[in-house]
Amino acid sequence: PSAMSGDISVTANNGCGSSPTQTLVVTVNSIPAQPGAISGNIAICSGSLNTYSITAVSGTTSYTWTMPGGWTGTSTTNSINATASAASGNISITANNGCGSSTPRILAITTITVVKPIVSVDNTNPGSPTLTSSSNTGNQWYLNGNPIPGATAKTHTVSSKGSYQLKVTIDNCASELSEAKVFIITGDLEQANRSELATLYPNPVENRLVVRLNGFDPS
Repeated sequence: PSAMSGDISVTANNGCGSSPTQTLVVTVNSIPAQPGAISGNIAICSGSLNTYSITAVSGTTSYTWTMPGGWTGTSTTNSINATASAASGNISITANNGCGSSTPRILAITTITVVKPIVSVDNTNPGSPTLTSSSNTGNQWYLNGNPIPGATAKTHTVSSKGSYQLKVTIDNCASELSEAKVFIITGDLEQANRSELATLYPNPVENRLVVRLNGFDPS
């Protein structure tokens, strides 16, 4: 059959003539057209929730979405909410009906993953240690969970004890927080040998810094 719809008619004939005509109206369906462009962000953060959609395609009964590896989200409509994994790749969609599936429409996606930074501690001056980020850009230092105004350099010199955190943000995508607990040694402790007043380890440090004061209980 062609793709044209129309009427099928039949008559019965003999030597005396022809019967009344019987007619059947026939509609010919076809595979849906290729969907239009997919709308949605093409540069996204891993772990973020994003929405993608197309304009509805005529003659379609369902849609099939295909996502990059590790993404989550399903839909049989012309839009989908999907949570990105760390994988970049293609999002594609086909329009379907009883006759088959359309040519897929494809959108290339780049996923941005910001690695959790490493914080090292320089205790050369135990009264004012220096923190250093493993990232050259996008740094923001925190103290006890609060951002430190203007503390966006690769290094940060501290003057008070507390829990210091670091977040790196690149292209609006943020890393997990790294943490370093810092203890400040101040005051005049009467020790016979001040060159061996304290031992701090490990260096560099991540998560836990041990300060051992000679002749004192460090607990």
